[in-house]
Amino acid sequence: MPMSRQGEASMLEPCPFCAGDRVEVVEVDVGAWMVECMECHATGPVGKSTAAAEDRWNRRQLFPSTGREVKRYG
Repeated sequence: MPMSRQGEASMLEPCPFCAGDRVEVVEVDVGAWMVECMECHATGPVGKSTAAAEDRWNRRQLFPSTGREVKRYG
């Protein structure tokens, strides 16, 4: 069962898909965390720590024309 850091102060940006501000960091596997929007259930990139997941959520870029996330490989 995923664990979340509810109640802890964080500086997460609103959801880029629905503009919802109910976003939480959840543990999706041992040592794997991601941010999830509790309104539309969009998820951010997985990080190896809560801080990494928060940073990736806040820094991800969207294509202006489609609103889809820019994926970087390598």
